[in-house]
Amino acid sequence: MALIDCYECHNHVSDSAAACPKCGAPVKKQVIGSWLPPGRAKPAVVRRNVSVLLIIGIVVFPYIFAWFLIRKDYSVNARTAAFCWLGFCVVLPFMSGSDNSYVASRASSPEDNVAREARDTAAKRAKEAKLADEAQRQRSEIASLPLVAASQIAQAYEENTVAADQVFKDKRFRVTGIVSSISTDFIGRPYVTLRGGVNQFMEPQFSFSKDSSSQVAALRKGNKITLVCRGRGDVAKTPMSDDCLLLQ
Repeated sequence: MALIDCYECHNHVSDSAAACPKCGAPVKKQVIGSWLPPGRAKPAVVRRNVSVLLIIGIVVFPYIFAWFLIRKDYSVNARTAAFCWLGFCVVLPFMSGSDNSYVASRASSPEDNVAREARDTAAKRAKEAKLADEAQRQRSEIASLPLVAASQIAQAYEENTVAADQVFKDKRFRVTGIVSSISTDFIGRPYVTLRGGVNQFMEPQFSFSKDSSSQVAALRKGNKITLVCRGRGDVAKTPMSDDCLLLQ
C-alpha cells in the first residue's frame, strides 16, 4: 500500500482506497503507465482514411498532394506509399534524360552525320532554286510591264487627269527619264523627280521606300534611270508615283 495525491484536493490517500476520504473523488488507478479515474478507459486512436479524391490527387499531382498525408492520424503505410510514388516521379525525368542522351549519342554516328549533311545540302539547294525561280518570275513580270517616258506621264495629266488616272493610277509600269532632283518627303522617304514636266515646278515625282535609301543616295542629277513604280494620281497636275524600284 502506498500513499498518493488526490487529483482533486491533493490530500494524501491510500492507493487501495476507492475514494478520497476528504473530497470523495475516486482514486486514480495506474493503467499502462498513466493514471485514470476508475471506470474510465484510455481513448482509442482513430486512424484517418485516405479519400478517393486524395488518392487521385497523389497519383496525378504527387508534388502537391503527397504532403497532405503528413497531417495527424494518417497511417504509416499510406504515408510510405505516397512518398515512394513522389520519389519515383522525381527520379523519372532524370531517367528519361539519360535515355535521350543515349539516343542522341547513337544518332551522332558517322553514317547519320553523312545523311544529315546530305539532307541539309538538298534543302539548301532547293531553297536556292526556289529563290532563283522567284527572281526569274519577277524579271519576267517586270519585262511585261508597259514602258513610258516621264514626259509622257506629265503630258497625259496635263491634258486630261481623268483619262491619265485610268492608265496610270494604281497600276504598275516602267518609266524612264533623266533625274531632275533628289529629295525626301515629310516622313523621310526618298524620292526623285524626272525631267519632262510642264515646267520645273511640276516635274513627275517618284517615291521609294526607306529601304532603298542607299540606292537613291548613289544617284546624281542628270543620270538616266529606269524605274518600276505604281501610279497614285496627281497633286495639282503633278504626277505622283510610289513603291518605286530602281532598275538601272
